[in-house]
Amino acid sequence: MQEKGETERQLEARVEAAVTKAERLWKEALEARQLADEMSSQAQDAAELSQARSEEVSSKLESMDKISLKFLADSKSAINSSVDAAALLKEAADESLRADKLEAEAEEALRLSEQLIEEYEAKYGNL
Repeated sequence: MQEKGETERQLEARVEAAVTKAERLWKEALEARQLADEMSSQAQDAAELSQARSEEVSSKLESMDKISLKFLADSKSAINSSVDAAALLKEAADESLRADKLEAEAEEALRLSEQLIEEYEAKYGNL
């Protein structure tokens, strides 16, 4: 994969750039994966809160003779909690997909850097 007329120094610079890119992408992928995990945890907490609010509203409904404005407000709060949990879950899933993409890019960058290192070592010896 050496470019025509490329010097040892130029190939070495390409190797260094490829390794640096792979390292950067792995770091970004790790950060994205950690963020996705954190967001997933937040979504789970929000879902549990939503479930508790929904169960509370359901329990109140069973014991009520008439529906009050307070009950409607509590119901709306339970619904909003559910919507918030779903939004957090979607954000977590999106971040997880971003992490997957970054990991794939990092794998490719690593493959290229390894190929360039092998090429350099075959031509010039150990780096």
